[in-house]
Amino acid sequence: RTLETGLEESRNTIDTLTNATTALEITLADLQVSQKSTHQRRGEERNRAEEAVVKVRADAEKSCRRWEDAYEELMLQHATIKTELEKARAQKIVREEEEMIRAKERDSKRLSDDREKINREREEAQKEMEEERREKKCISERKIEGEKDRE
Repeated sequence: RTLETGLEESRNTIDTLTNATTALEITLADLQVSQKSTHQRRGEERNRAEEAVVKVRADAEKSCRRWEDAYEELMLQHATIKTELEKARAQKIVREEEEMIRAKERDSKRLSDDREKINREREEAQKEMEEERREKKCISERKIEGEKDRE
């Protein structure tokens, strides 16, 4: 926006300078019509006015070129920043995807570990139940033997 404002100011300056040029050209024409001065004096004034017109035009063109160069530089910087931003966004997406993959791997490992733990606990519980059944069976057999012995 600053460059656009600068370009607008340059255009306004050019318009102002063009108006000034027109005024100088009118002055030049008035000098040519005027009979107050001598021929030599009119020539000198005309030369000064023409030099002033040339200088004003040259200054306006330089100013305009500077603003155009600054605008081009800004557009180049904008393109560079935009490219870097897109690159940074792409890198962020890659990092996020890599983190999701690592999280999934951790979750998968955790689930696998949990399954192993559950299976071990189940096996232990089955062994304990088996042992309790054996113990109960032994107790029952002893009771039966004890009753047989009493009879």
